[in-house]
Amino acid sequence: YSIYNYLLQKKIDVETVLSEGLKGSKDEAIYMSVRREKRILITLDKGFGNFINYPLGKGFGIVILRPDKNFNIKDIKEIINKFLKALDKNSPYGKLWVVSRKKVREYNPAL
Repeated sequence: YSIYNYLLQKKIDVETVLSEGLKGSKDEAIYMSVRREKRILITLDKGFGNFINYPLGKGFGIVILRPDKNFNIKDIKEIINKFLKALDKNSPYGKLWVVSRKKVREYNPAL
């Protein structure tokens, strides 16, 4: 049971690196695909939080999931649920969100 399937169950329009034909691609190629398709990138990779390498734009956003050190699928689902709840109040488009079990931090480099 995957996070992909979990998000589909929650009625989220989701793609994966594999479904996009980007398996094994460099981060830059993934970033460009997210920009081109105007999507939200959900990742565990903290490197996408670097605004110099991955500047944000109005049509897409980046969400970095930050589980505890020794995490499992249940922990990721808990963080995904926190992310989904935050979507009810705000949009990550044009922003960087860092989501942990405890909170959602929002960064807007345009401010």
